[in-house]
This record gives sequence, structure tokens and C-alpha cells, in this order.
Amino acid sequence: MAEMSTESMSVPITCLHVIDNFLLVGEGGFIRCHQLENGQELNQLTVFTGARVHGVTELPVHNADDSGAPPEHRLLVVYGGKQLCQVSLDTGGCLRVVRPALHLTSWLLDIAPLPEGALAALDTHGRLLRLASDLSGQVVPPVRCPDRCILYSGALLPPATSADSLLAFCGTVFCQVLIWEPGDGDCDGPILHRLTGHTGVIFRLTLSPARDSLLSCSDDRSVRQWRRVGGDWRRGAPAAAGALFGHEARVWSALPVGSGRVVSVGEDSRVCLWSPAGRLVRRWRAHGGVSVRAAAADPAGRWLVTGGGDGAVLVWPLVGPPAPASLLAAPAGDRARTLRSLDGYRQLLVTDAGRLLLLRRGGDGGVTSELVLHDPRLTSYALLAVSPDGERVALAGMQGHVITLRADGDRLVPAADRQVLDGKVYSLHWLDVGQLLVCDGAGQLHVLTDVGGALCVSRRHQLPPSRQRWVTAAALCPPETLVAADRDGSLYAYQPDKIEPVQTLRRLVGRYGATSITRLSGSGPDVAISPGPPDSGCTLLVTARDGTARRLRVGEDGLLRQTGCLRLPWDWAAAAVQLDGQQAVVGFHGNQLVLWSVSAERELWRVDCGGGHRSWALSVSERHCWLSWVAEGNVRHVTCPLEHLRTTVVTAGIQGGGTLSAALLGPAPDGGSLVALSGQDGTVRLISAGSALSPSLPPLSPSLRPLCTLRGHISAVRAVCAAGPSHLVSAGGRGQVLLWELTDGGTAALQLSEHRVKPESRRRVEDTPETRYMDLAARADGGTVTVAAASSDGLVRLFGFRADSPAPHLSLLASVPVADRCLLRLRWLGSARLAVAGTDGALWLWDTPVKTSGKEVSGAERAGTGSDEPQLESGLEQNSTQGLGGAMKEVRRKSVKKSGLDSEDKSESVRESAPGTRHNLGKPSDATDLRSHPSRSHSAQSPSDPEEPVRLPSLHQSGINALEVASAGAGCATVVTGGDDGAVRLSELSLDGQLTCRAELAPAHGSQVTGVAVLPGSRILSVSIDQRLCVWRRPAGSDLLTMVACHNTPVADVKGLLHWTDRQGRDLVLVYGEGVELVRLDLTGSDRSPNISGSQHR
Repeated sequence: MAEMSTESMSVPITCLHVIDNFLLVGEGGFIRCHQLENGQELNQLTVFTGARVHGVTELPVHNADDSGAPPEHRLLVVYGGKQLCQVSLDTGGCLRVVRPALHLTSWLLDIAPLPEGALAALDTHGRLLRLASDLSGQVVPPVRCPDRCILYSGALLPPATSADSLLAFCGTVFCQVLIWEPGDGDCDGPILHRLTGHTGVIFRLTLSPARDSLLSCSDDRSVRQWRRVGGDWRRGAPAAAGALFGHEARVWSALPVGSGRVVSVGEDSRVCLWSPAGRLVRRWRAHGGVSVRAAAADPAGRWLVTGGGDGAVLVWPLVGPPAPASLLAAPAGDRARTLRSLDGYRQLLVTDAGRLLLLRRGGDGGVTSELVLHDPRLTSYALLAVSPDGERVALAGMQGHVITLRADGDRLVPAADRQVLDGKVYSLHWLDVGQLLVCDGAGQLHVLTDVGGALCVSRRHQLPPSRQRWVTAAALCPPETLVAADRDGSLYAYQPDKIEPVQTLRRLVGRYGATSITRLSGSGPDVAISPGPPDSGCTLLVTARDGTARRLRVGEDGLLRQTGCLRLPWDWAAAAVQLDGQQAVVGFHGNQLVLWSVSAERELWRVDCGGGHRSWALSVSERHCWLSWVAEGNVRHVTCPLEHLRTTVVTAGIQGGGTLSAALLGPAPDGGSLVALSGQDGTVRLISAGSALSPSLPPLSPSLRPLCTLRGHISAVRAVCAAGPSHLVSAGGRGQVLLWELTDGGTAALQLSEHRVKPESRRRVEDTPETRYMDLAARADGGTVTVAAASSDGLVRLFGFRADSPAPHLSLLASVPVADRCLLRLRWLGSARLAVAGTDGALWLWDTPVKTSGKEVSGAERAGTGSDEPQLESGLEQNSTQGLGGAMKEVRRKSVKKSGLDSEDKSESVRESAPGTRHNLGKPSDATDLRSHPSRSHSAQSPSDPEEPVRLPSLHQSGINALEVASAGAGCATVVTGGDDGAVRLSELSLDGQLTCRAELAPAHGSQVTGVAVLPGSRILSVSIDQRLCVWRRPAGSDLLTMVACHNTPVADVKGLLHWTDRQGRDLVLVYGEGVELVRLDLTGSDRSPNISGSQHR
């Protein structure tokens, strides 16, 4: 026997409903209850099987007393697909099924209560159904709309009294909104009005709470408002109140949010807030680029809740338009030059005339200025720096002098004045409260220490030669390590007793240089990059003009090690700030300043300030953000309340844009399993799956927790795999492969190397958008990792790197043509043989020239790569591929001679680089390229030449989307495949390459099989686009597979599955596609075999 149950899920949110202080979330066939104020989950309930929750209707309250207190129980009707059920909600947020699900024959669009206690339901066939209040069935036969057409949307207006009639608002496929008055019995009722104006399908109809206006959302990217005329929808034709155009794609939903305002959400991931006059007040991106399908608001219109296709539920404050910028004029005859923040209420301004002004923000938002210092030496050029605690200020100018001031109560008073350099001071930075760094144009660094009110030089250093030889950012790490970044983009580590740097990270942050270096507190998780464990020692966050925020750790030896890199959605990261207890990064996108939350991975604030080349200052207090910038010689400033920037994350999203591949990486720090998900949006996300609940977590904590997001791909990431105990390889479109190093226990990753496929021509080198990697498989032998990649151009490419190297680098070892069609899946068979499947339904075998004693890297075996050096028969040594190259060139010579193809015309140029280094695209790689295809007879072949791929008999009528292998002993292997024909086949592959089909079921599914896995006890697991997860068993002596268990998954467009056994001995299955679902598999009475459990499957 086998049983399957949902452990956790993250699928697109399809329903949101607010009742008092409760938020109801419909996700798949589940409905969850949260507190609206803080997002805490109170209860969850399974209401449907094989359907999604699309709507909630409140039934009239009959037990409310005259005190106005809410009733103890509210009755709700939950509907979705062709099902509906009755649920009760008590004052504690507990949900309970009152009436089980009723199955109908058509999809439901809306449900409304009737005065006599029955329910009215509108379906997609334009029929109005009258149902009994206990959901026992229909009271009377249905009536149908006179227009016999399919409805995409609908809204019911129930009668106020029994004497009134019901109205149905219907959105048709013919771009019309029909107002229909259904009749009783045999009378269908007339169509009262036809509302025209849309040029696309009507997706949503929403009535206002006052029942006097209607909102319609359409495929034409617009929202239209219709108003009732004469106090009755039946008498006069509704008036068109205006069309709202603000979206860039289809609009899914719109709703009134009080005071005549309207909110709309759509496919473009935008949330638009409209004024009563139809003017666009605010527009923001809500869910990282994925579609936003559901929205709800509290009755007071203070909060908006959105649900996205990434499975996230977010609560936003509904605020008005941002305040306009105010002007603070510079003194007469003077111009503003440099701004710095002193604290949350004070900023400093230096003018061209050498004035230092103290700017204060009052309680009313007004700003006043006060002269602190006027020094002619600061005329036309002045540097301004503020200490981290805001208690000291330093200024420097053209003549090499340094002036410091200290705080005395609410004033700034002079502290020290010293001539440090003979000429211009190029950079000035506070290292801590009492130490100041001064740099000249020749790269000489002087560290000044305040001793009794005098500035004394405590240490000197020298920057290496570069084009622009001065410091752009610096920090001092305990005990005495100085970290400095120059304008050339390099980072240096200095010790007190040495002039020259002890470590150089050349061009780490690109050629435009770092903008800031911030010491992280280390008190708790590293909020800068990932929610991993706290760092020991000093941790730095470095922002740069290449749009990155990098985390580096300074070890006890004083050396730097990069442990994480966050790529921001714009090109200029200016500084790191603490905002309301979370880490944020200030950057610039064009002429706009953007405030980005690192933990929430979303935009908080955007201000048009002219761009990052202007001087600016951001001050954060307990209640406000105050931004000032220099424009046309004056200071402009704007203030935003912090409550306008706060967003409550009710449920965090797992993967945006759909998951294409998954890989098991090992144990997660929270006790779960570390899983990598690659997505259609070009990201790789690390999550913790199946974590055991601890006392510190709430009782309903999800078993799927996002850890961090890896950005670096330029197209969809179609494959990801573990490559050793601490490395990850991802590949996808544009022929791009990236190598990542896992850091902080797997809660963050660092990009190490990149490889790109590029065709070489005599004139230029171009991208090849048609080359896509479809699957990856890795195996490790000692410190050497070999990665095989199947691609859409019919080639299998072998990559290798040394995992034990200080700087692992991914190198192309060989590329061999396997078939003249797209290759979909591949797996290692033993140490050197590859099984490859493509779109022709056949299986190919290739005995690679790299013969080692290695093993395939799987999710179950991540205990380490061993300490012995690898014994590679083909000579794959560190930084050397000569042995393998020689073997592959011989195969190439034979193939080219056989086919007569010109190898020079079929050459391949590759780009291999580490991030931040220049790419050499002119010289082809030394990797071997086999472009001459071997003979492809469709009959079975024997592997006469172990270095040429061999085609085995076809297993499926078309493409093989799922492939898994397991050891069967004595050199044999069990091969399980699933194809486009819906069949699942179990075959046995002998050592000499003979393939024998042992059991099959054709078809096993109603559509393409996208994932298979081998389970203990001669069982097979499969999943298909038909959203069924099935367990099959092969009875003794039978060649047919029989179903043992079946589970309907809420994940649409299923791409595959991942099966493993965790540390608690639980069999877990992750189904992924448009969302992910974690399923717990209970294999009763099965004989476990550790050699096949815990492997990764796609």
C-alpha cells in the first residue's frame, strides 16, 4: 500500500477575501485563514479535490444580536471549478466544513444568497442555478441566458426583498457586458442592457458595495466603470463613467477600495490605484514580474491584499500619491554642492562658497538651514564625511587640509584642523568613531586618529597602480584589518605593519568601482543576502555601480572571502541602509532613486531625483524617510512616512514565472532539505523543504521556506543539478552554464564561473538564442566534478572543474553530437557511460572518454568528495584537458573523415569567465568539438566504438520527457522512462548495452509524462501534465504496471518531480511546474534500498 498527503504547497493564489480582521486565502484546493493585521496563519482547511478555490460568498447572518458584536459563527460558501461547499468561520479564525462539496456540471462564476434561503449560482454556460441552502441539489430547473454564448465572468446582484428580482451581470467572449434578469421556471428572462466598449474578453465583473457601480476588466488592458442611472439597473441604460488604461498586459481584477477609489491588478504584475476621477494615483510592481490574479481590501480602505502567481500574499498600505518635492534655496549668490545625512532629522550641506549648513526637518515636514562653518579653503571643492555614529564630521579641500567637527548637544563645534597632504584630497572616509582615512591622487592612504583633539597619522598604506588611483569606499574590521576599494573596482586588505596590501581582489565589482562598504552588525541572520546563520567575525556589505551588493567575510587571518552576491534589478547600487529593522539598498535606475528591500526582494520607494551623479542624502527616523538632493544649485527634498513603505508578507513566494527544474542539494540549516529551483524568469532559488517544526516556529509554519535567489542568467534556467557537496551548476537558454558555490550552509551562493556557447564566424561572434540546455547530470570523483549537459542542438557537452581548487573554474571538456534533434534528458550510468533521451523517443548510450571511479552526484550522497586525488585514466588533471582532448580529437578525425564535413566551418567558440573579468571571444577554446554526426540507423546497435553514441530501440512514440536509472546489480541498470505518449516503461539495460522492456503501461496518464522516480519495493512514481501523481507497482511475473495510489496535485503545467528520503526517514516528493507542492509518501510494507532512495529526478 502507498498513501500520499500534501505537506505544503506554493501555487498561484486564486482567491482573497476579507471578513472583519480575517483574511481568507484560496490556494489550490485549500483555504487558509490569517489575521489581517500581522499575517499570522490561524487555520487551514481542505475543501476541494481536483479544483481550485476561486471565490467566497458570505451568507446572511441570522444569529447576530442587537449589540453589534460579530456572530460566533459565519457561514460561507466556497466555490471553485465545478464544486462548492459550505464552511463556517468562528471568532477565533477556525474554519470547519459544514456541507461537503457539491459537484456540478459546469464552472461556477458567482454565487449569491436569495431571500428565501436558497442560493443562486451562475456558470460559464450562461445558466442560473437555484440551489438548496443545504447544498442537497437544485430547487428548480436552471434558466439560461438568451444569448447562447460562453461566459468568462459574472456577478450576481441578489434581490433586497422577496418581491424584487435577481440580476445577473455577464461578461461574454464577444467583449460585451450583459445585464440579464433571469426568470423563474421555464422563463429565461430578458436581457435588459448590453454594455459595449471593450475590445477584448471580459475577465472580471465587480459590483461596488453600494450596488450603484460596476467595474469590468478585459483582455484589452483596460478597466471600465459603469454607473447606475435613475437608482435602478433595470430602468435606464448604465452610463459609462470612463476607461482606465494603466496596465501593460491583461487586467485580471479590479475592486473599489473606498472613497470612490479603484484598485486594479493584472498580468503585468502591476497594481494601479485610481482616484474617483479616474486618474492614476500610484502604480507599483507587486510580485516580482509574475501575474497578480487576486486582490482584496479591508472595508475601511486602509490595506490592500494581493495574491500572485508566485504563491505570495502581500498586504500593502493604501496611501495617496507621493508628496511633491519641496525646494530649499541656497544662500544668495551661492550654490549647493554636497549633501550628507547626519541623523534622521538633520543633514549637512556644503556650498560652492565654502559654507557648511546644518539642515533640520521639523515636525511639519519643513526644512530650515543654519550656518555651522564658513572656510574659504573649501571654496569650489570640498569633501564631506560623517562618522557612523553621526557624532563627528570631517571636511577636506584642494589644499590638503582636513577639518573635523564634533557634536555638542544639538550643535556642531570645531574639533581639529590639520594639513595632511601637500595637494588635493581625493577621498575622505570615516573608518570608525575616531579614525579617518585620507587618500591623495597617487594612491597614498593616511589613517588619522583623533588623540586629545589633534589628528595624528597612525598608519600609512599604498594603493597598487591603476588608472584612477584613489579610494571610493573603506571600512575597518576588528582587530586592525583595513578594507579599501578603488575607482578601478578592486578591493584590498591591509594590515597595520605593511604598506602594500596583503590581499587583492582584482576588479571584483566591475570597472566602475564600489560605492560603499558597510559593516554588518552580525546580530542575527545576515539580512543583507540571505536568512542564513549569523556570521562569525566581521562581515561587510559592498555595493557597486555594477548593480550588485556583495557580502564578504574577513577571516581571523585578515583575508577577504566573498560569501554572497545579490544582483539588483538596476545597474547602480549606491549605499546600504537600515530601514525599519530590515536591510535595504539605495540605487539608481535612470534618473530615479530606488529604495530596495533585500529581505522582501521588492521596491519600497522610487523618487525622480535626476540620477546618481547628483549629490544626495537619505535620513531615516522612527517614522519618516527624508530624501534630499542637489538640483540646479539648490536642494530639493521629499519626505515619506515609513508606514507607507511597510508591507506585510503573509505568505512568501517560492518561484516566480514557473519552475522548470529542481535539484536536491543536501540538508538545510533549519532541519529540512536544501532544494534548488530553476525558473522561467531566469533565476535559481534555494529553498528549505520539509523542515521539521521547532518550538521557535508557529504551529502552522510552512514546510517550504525560501532562502535566497540567485541571479545571473540571461534567459530561462531549464536545468540545475548538484555538483559536489558545495557546488551547484545551472544551465538554460542562450547556451549559458553557470557554476555556483554554496555558502553559509547552503543559504546563499556565489557565482564562480560562466560558460557560453557562441558560433565563430570570420567577421564577428554572435549569440545563439536557439541553443538551449535542457538537462544536466553531474558526478564527482575525489575533487574532480564532471557535468554532462544535453542541449537543443543535439549535442552532449562535458564540463569539468576541480571542487577542491581555491578558485573553481568550469571548463568545456568535449562536445559530441548524439542526434539530429533536441536532447531532453540524460543520466550517468556508472562511472563513464551516459544515457541520453531526445524527442524521437529513443535512448542513446555514450561511453565517454573520461573513465574514473567516480559516482553520480545525487541528493542522497552529499557527505563529501573525499580526500584522495582522483585517478583519471584520460588525464583530466587540474587546469589540464590534454588527455581527454587527445581522445576526443581522434574520434573527431574519424567522424570528419567519414562524413567529409569541414571541421573549421563547424567550430565552436566558447566564453569562459569569472564574474567581473573580461571575456576573450576571439580565440576558440581548446575543447574538442565533434560536429560530424555518426551514422544514425534506427535499428539497434552494439557499442562497437565506446566513444561513439549508440542508438537503442525506441521506447516511446515521441519525446522522452522523464528518465531515471537505478542500479540493478551485476553491472545492469533499471531504466524508467515517461514520454509524450503518456506511457511509463520499465526497462533493464545490460552491461553490453542491450535494452529489454520489462513492464509498461500505455497510456499511464492522459497527457505527457514529465517526471518519474524509482521507489523501494519495485515501485515507480510518475507525474504528468494531467496533474496526477501516481505510484505504480510491477506484480511478480507480470509485464504490466498496476496503480497503487494516485494524488491530484494543484500544480498546473507540471514540469517534473523530485523524490528523496530526508533525515527523519520520510519519503518526500516535490512536484513543480506553475507552483510547487511537497507531498509526503507513505510506503507501507516496502523494502527500502538505500541505493535508489534519495536520488534526484526530473
